[in-house]
Amino acid sequence: MTEPTLKLDGQNEPNAEPPLRSSAAVRWVLAGVALAALFAGVVLAMLLALPRPHSKGDFMIAGGLATMITLLAFFGALVTTQFRGSDSFYKRRQK
Repeated sequence: MTEPTLKLDGQNEPNAEPPLRSSAAVRWVLAGVALAALFAGVVLAMLLALPRPHSKGDFMIAGGLATMITLLAFFGALVTTQFRGSDSFYKRRQK
C-alpha cells in the first residue's frame, strides 16, 4: 500500500489554517476598555452630583446606573456591528 503524501507549497511546509485575525481581538479589547471607561465616567459623574457625605445607598445607586448605561451601550454596539441583518431578532412569515 502507498502512504498519502502531503501537499507542500513553495516553502516546503504543509498548508496550515490561517491564524486568528488579530484585528478582531484588538477591536474587542478596545471595546472593553471603552466600556470600562464609560462605567467609570458615569460612576464618577454620579458621585460628584450626589451630596456628600456618601452613604452606602449612594454608591449602590451610582453603580447601578453605571451598570445599566454600560449594558445599554454594549447592546447598542452589538446590534449595530454584529447583528446587522434584517432578521436578527425576528423572521417575517411567508405569505
